[in-house]
Amino acid sequence: MPDTCLNQTDSAYQCFCSAERLDIMRLTQQKTGLPVKYDKHCLTSMTREERQRRADAKETHVVRLNVPTSGATVVDDMVYGSVSYPNAVIDDQVLLKSDGFPTYHLANVVDDHLMDISHVMRGEEWLSSTPKHIILYNRFGWRAPKFAHLPLLLNKDRTKLSKRQGDVFVEQFRDAGFTAQALVSFVALLGWGPEHVHDKMTMEQLIPAFDISRVHRGGAIVDTVKLRSLSKAFLIEWPAEFERLTPAQREGLDALRAAISTQVSSNGANQIPADRLTDAYLHAVVFTMKDRVSLVPEIASYASYFWVDAAPDTQASSGPFGALLHAVRRAFAENLSAAEFTEDRIIATIKAQLPREDQLNGALKALRMAVTGAKSGAPLGKTLQVLGHSRTLSMLDNSLAVAPQPSLH
Repeated sequence: MPDTCLNQTDSAYQCFCSAERLDIMRLTQQKTGLPVKYDKHCLTSMTREERQRRADAKETHVVRLNVPTSGATVVDDMVYGSVSYPNAVIDDQVLLKSDGFPTYHLANVVDDHLMDISHVMRGEEWLSSTPKHIILYNRFGWRAPKFAHLPLLLNKDRTKLSKRQGDVFVEQFRDAGFTAQALVSFVALLGWGPEHVHDKMTMEQLIPAFDISRVHRGGAIVDTVKLRSLSKAFLIEWPAEFERLTPAQREGLDALRAAISTQVSSNGANQIPADRLTDAYLHAVVFTMKDRVSLVPEIASYASYFWVDAAPDTQASSGPFGALLHAVRRAFAENLSAAEFTEDRIIATIKAQLPREDQLNGALKALRMAVTGAKSGAPLGKTLQVLGHSRTLSMLDNSLAVAPQPSLH
């Protein structure tokens, strides 16, 4: 047993001090300006045999590490370099609690040794505990692993990142619509930077570029605004071809589908037709809207007309472009088939109905409102192409039906 081995060599010892004595000891040390640490009372006031006799008699005790009283313990850290800790200020850490269970410090060292751990990379708050671990490795006669203490993740006020001040779990970011690709790139660039600056990096780029010497000292602020910007940068790369979607992008379609379901349920709308929730259709929607949002699920509320027909727009159909909308509707029906209903042909057909070229912007705005009920969005030709020939005519009919047909001037 590790504790028996340490006790037999005086590398560790039993401590029988009560909680009351320890409290008085710490208060006295604080008042006199001494380091707050165990004073080795049980080591110096009784022999090893006496301590063992009391332990064998089941007297309540803990087992402490016997830290040298002179010299220093040096931590060679891959981030912080060589850090020397005077042994006089290192506490005789409790290794075994009174119930016989090991503390983290003993369990960590033994577990890492038995698993042949070569590198320990952990938060910088553990740097000050590392001298105790190195002493333990030395006492056991084991080779210590290499240590790298990484900067903490901080809130904007430079306090340690915690769930009390925002999202800290991967699942929370995933549920919000952030892709694994964006989150990996964001976290990798917190407290570390490659030799050549990049705004975003894929896992394939990160692996060969990583260099531990470029890890920063000190905390890294988690800025979700930057994460949204990074997410948008990845979203803009959404491919036009469905077959080229990555696994992460396909997960984005699932997230969008879930967001649509939530959005529709909250609005009390009827069930969405199945053909508006297929992967192929949602892919076309995302490709059309990728420049307008930062997160794929945001499309559910930003452009709900892709799955729920917009309410008829009387303003667009009865306004100055009302007659034009009737003409465009006839041209769509008579001159374009479903297969020909593409962005270029749609815009060309609209232009052909205009008495004057300077009316194009107003005409597009009126047509957008009549079909989608929205004043802005992705390019109208792309939007109508995704909605399709039949559905565009149907949604346009809904708006035109509520207003009289004006004359075209």
